[in-house]
Amino acid sequence: RSEAMEKFAATGRIAARIAHEFNNPLAGIRNALALVRMDLAPDSPGLRYLAMVDGEIDRLAAIIRQMYGLYKPDTVAPSPIALPKLLEDCVFLMRPVAEALGVRLAMGAVPARTVHLPEPFLREILYNLLRNAIEASGTGGEVILHASEQDGYLSLLVDDRGRGLPPDGQARVFEPFFTTKETFQGAGLGLGLSVCRSLAESM
Repeated sequence: RSEAMEKFAATGRIAARIAHEFNNPLAGIRNALALVRMDLAPDSPGLRYLAMVDGEIDRLAAIIRQMYGLYKPDTVAPSPIALPKLLEDCVFLMRPVAEALGVRLAMGAVPARTVHLPEPFLREILYNLLRNAIEASGTGGEVILHASEQDGYLSLLVDDRGRGLPPDGQARVFEPFFTTKETFQGAGLGLGLSVCRSLAESM
């Protein structure tokens, strides 16, 4: 366990360093793109291609955020969070992603509780889990986010009907850069669950 954690921490430090080195050039590309856009007429066909480039920049920015997340983040003070409101927000913000892939995203039963946790960390974990569930569901699938309370514990569940992990994937699911996705889709680098673990441990 100790050796695995040390390896994970070392991988996170390397990923954070790479992300830092990528961040400044990416910001420069985005600024240059904005200047080019200003020089084009509103009806210029080139705007279509600029929009495509802008979309790819957003994909790279998302990857960089995930790579930062691999490195155990600084402590964020807990704050009171109204759980139903937080879950509603997460479902609302992730619904366009689900709709684009033909997946129904909904919120199930949630106890009217207030929890004391670092809100940015909890949101990032839920976003990652929801995105994974949506991408695993396929067209016509359904993802439900709900919570339950039992024996003094509150459990959050992201429920999907995807095909699940292959047998050899279950033991490796939290490894950085492990993925079962066959195609590159911007966020498909196998970092999401590693980030979730890093954030959960930091809490």
